Amino acid sequence: VIPTQPERQQLARSRAEAASAFLSRNDLEDARLEARMMGSTHPPGDDADPEAAAARAEALGDIETAIRMAAVVTAQRDHASDWNNLARLALHPARTEDRAASQQALRAAINGYLRASDNATAAVALSHLAQAQEQRGNGRAALAALRLAAQLAPENRALAEALEQFTARHGL
Repeated sequence: VIPTQPERQQLARSRAEAASAFLSRNDLEDARLEARMMGSTHPPGDDADPEAAAARAEALGDIETAIRMAAVVTAQRDHASDWNNLARLALHPARTEDRAASQQALRAAINGYLRASDNATAAVALSHLAQAQEQRGNGRAALAALRLAAQLAPENRALAEALEQFTARHGL
């Protein structure tokens, strides 16, 4: 377990409150447990550079290995960007029909969002969270997450486009 500084804890509480319309207590608790267990479920392996191993595996199309290696990195550093990468990999198109994958992506995205020290990183996490919620059939939560992401990063054109596409797809 990596200790968290009080100011980071306060920021995480503020972020959780801002997302209370679409993140339940159960969602937050599941994400917290995932973070707490990362070190024991994804211990360092034989690879000296798991981040490079994850990138190699992804480039070769071996998404499961990429996820395992990215999880090792996440367990070691506990950075928002690592959680966001883990969420991105869990949302890989090859895994869209896998409910466990969307749940994994949701937990990783929540952890990325809560750990984000800047709004741009938080917005990326929220976009992954929205994708996971949409895959799980939670359109309202997905829309709320995308709206908050666009609010946090109004300069991010990709987020604005994702919000437009989501509303068009769902007739909103």
